[in-house]
Formats: sequence, C-alpha cells, structure tokens
Amino acid sequence: MNSLNNLKNKILLFLFLVVAVMARAQQWEELQTGVAEDLYNVCCIDTNTVFACGRNGVILKTGDGGNNWEEKYRQEGYDWYAIKFLNPNIGFVLGISDVVGGNEKLFKTIDGGETWLDMGDPFNTYNYCSPSTCALFIVDSDTLYVACDQLMKSTDGGYSFSQMDTDIEATQELYFEGNLGYIVWGEPGVFTGTHVAKTTDYGASWEEILAFDYPEYGIEKAVFHDKDHVTLYGGFDDVGQTPDYVYNEIKTEDGFVTYQWLLNETIPTGGVAYPPITGMCYCDSQNGIAVYVWHDFSPNSAISTFQTQDGGNTWNELTTIECPYSEFAAIGGSDGIYYLALRNQVYKMKLTFEGISEKEEFVSVYPNPVPNMLYVSGREGSELILYDYLGRVLLQQKLTDEIQKIGLSSFPAGIYFLGIKAGERIVSVQKILKK
Repeated sequence: MNSLNNLKNKILLFLFLVVAVMARAQQWEELQTGVAEDLYNVCCIDTNTVFACGRNGVILKTGDGGNNWEEKYRQEGYDWYAIKFLNPNIGFVLGISDVVGGNEKLFKTIDGGETWLDMGDPFNTYNYCSPSTCALFIVDSDTLYVACDQLMKSTDGGYSFSQMDTDIEATQELYFEGNLGYIVWGEPGVFTGTHVAKTTDYGASWEEILAFDYPEYGIEKAVFHDKDHVTLYGGFDDVGQTPDYVYNEIKTEDGFVTYQWLLNETIPTGGVAYPPITGMCYCDSQNGIAVYVWHDFSPNSAISTFQTQDGGNTWNELTTIECPYSEFAAIGGSDGIYYLALRNQVYKMKLTFEGISEKEEFVSVYPNPVPNMLYVSGREGSELILYDYLGRVLLQQKLTDEIQKIGLSSFPAGIYFLGIKAGERIVSVQKILKK
C-alpha cells in the first residue's frame, strides 16, 4: 500500500509540475506586427508560417513564428476580411471597399504570398459584408467557394464565378468534402436566427436542414470537425417546449440527421448570445480555443480565451487580454500553436504537452489518441496504473502479455495518464488522449 501511495504521490507531483509549467506557458505573447491597421483574419500554414490581413488592404506574413512580420501587399481603399490557403503556395484573400456601398474584391497568390493577383469582384453586386460574414472555402486548385450573402462557386481557380441556387443571408461558415457541402448563416449584423443548408451534388442544389428564426438569439460560430461532426455555438431557443430557456450548443455526429440541444455551462455565455464568440479554432478534433470580446467597460475591451482538450465538452479559461475597444478578434492555429489577431497586433500562445512523458525504450503505448482499445508493450511484470487528470486511480493491472490490451470504450473522451512501474521505480508516465 505504501508503495502504491508513493507511486500516486510521484504521479501527482509530476502532474502538478506539468500543470505549473503549462500555466506559465499558457500566456498570450504579444507580437509586434509593425502596422497601424486593424487585423481581421489570420491563417496558419504551419506553426511558423502565418498570414494576417485587415484594414487598408494590408497582408502580412511571418515565416519565423511571429518574431518578424513582412508586409506582402497593400490594396488601398479595401478591407480584407477573410484569408485562406490551399497549400503553402496557393491562397486567396476576400474583402470589400471601405466606402459605403462599395464592391468586394478577391485576390489570389500562387507563390506563397510574394505576389497577389486581382481577381475582381466575385459577386458583381453589393453584399452585406463584415469580418464575421465573409467566408472562403478552397476545395482544390480549381474549385473555390466564396460567400457573404450570396454563395458563389468557381471551377477555374477564381477567374470566374457562378451563383449557387441557395437563399442565404449573412454567411457564417462554409464546409465541403467531396460532393457534400454545408453553408451556415444568420441574420445580417446581429446574427439572430440560425440556418444550415446542405448539398450532396457539389453545390448544384441545396436543402435547408435547420432553420431557427429568433428575434434575440442565433448562430455565432460553427465548427466542422468533419462532414459528420459539427457544433454550432450561440443562443438557441427550444421553441414549443420551454420558450424562456436557451441552449448554447447544437451538436451533431451524423451530419444533422440527428442533433442535440446542449447547455455547456463551462462556456461563459451561459446560454445567451452575449458576449459574442468572435473566434474559434481547433488544431485537431480535441484541442481548440474560443475567443470572446467583452464590451461592458468601454472605451476598453477584454478579450477572454478558453481552451478545450476534449472536443468542446469542457472549457477552461486562459489569460485575458485587455485592449482598446475592439469589435472583433480572429484566431488560427496549427499543431498546438495559436495566433490571435486583435486590433493591429497578433498574439501567440503555445498549448502543447512537451516533456510530459518520460519514456524508456522498452515501453510503447498506441494508438494515441485512442478510440476504444489501448495497446501497451513493455517489460512483462510491469504494473500499469491509469489516472485521470486529477491523479485519481481509475485502473490498475499487471502487464502479463507481450502486447497488453486495455479497454477504454467506457471512459469519456479526455486526457488520462498511464503510469508504468517496474519494481519500485516509475519508468514512464504517458499522456493518453481518449477520443
């Protein structure tokens, strides 16, 4: 028993040190961009190569993780609201003239942002357009979708567009995978109401599969993990049941064939649409950051950020950024590195578990992340002890086979730790991500 307690105390101390190191690391680092214009969008090619765009047609690029930023392009009189890349070379930026009633502009690069080509106005008419309502989705080098309050498709790399037959307003998000696609939108300006339309023929025809029109609540952010797993964030009134009750998530795992209304109490909205989620980014299916802008102490703003490590089931608050009044913040990420565009600055945060496992060569744990069955290979007779994030023992067994199976299908998604003990010595502490 004393040996087990000593093992548990060592694990708990190790976890405490990991959490302490992570707490110190989980601070937003302010990066100096060298421009005065507000930035509205950010796109990560990888952990070091990042683009940002914003007012007065500015496009910035860093290739060293944000230490140095280079102004790659500037189109006076336009504000860029969306920037996306298909690969390190091919990318698009979409925005609008900064004069009232101005037209949109689409620019394209094929050399990693070194030069940009004016592709004209994909809509040929005025659209309601803001940092929250410009959407781009690049399928391949030829196929591109753009939307504000119209949905347009190009099959020649952005040189020409045709209008898709769907009745949308202020676009929130686009997603396409093969012949299947989704478009999510709300009402212009205030994002009341929630609408989702689906296509199964490459956008030739669309079916509206969700339609909620509320005077006060609606969609704020849509996250597509893949074509089946989607979460909508905002305020959603369950009309016809308890009209005064509002959920803050709608989640589906089968492409909206069925869906759940959820109230996630770890999300600070508490079921209402204030403060708004202005940015959300997942680096993988489990790990992401949500960004909120608080306006209740003008002329300043507070930018609150929250982290999830279990696919959005729970959220933990990170540090808050206080800044001059801002309506908008955008976030992008790659492999645990996140970049937040706010006013004329970019902030960086690294949320990784480097150094969390102390492995010896004879210990192997796979797959990780694990869906249901975990396989452990190592020295026969070793003791395996599974802990949750708080250090509580969940499972304990001897390693009796060359490859030991540990069934985790009954465990909820999240982070676990597998302590491997040989004799009286801890030889490994492995972080396990359960999907």
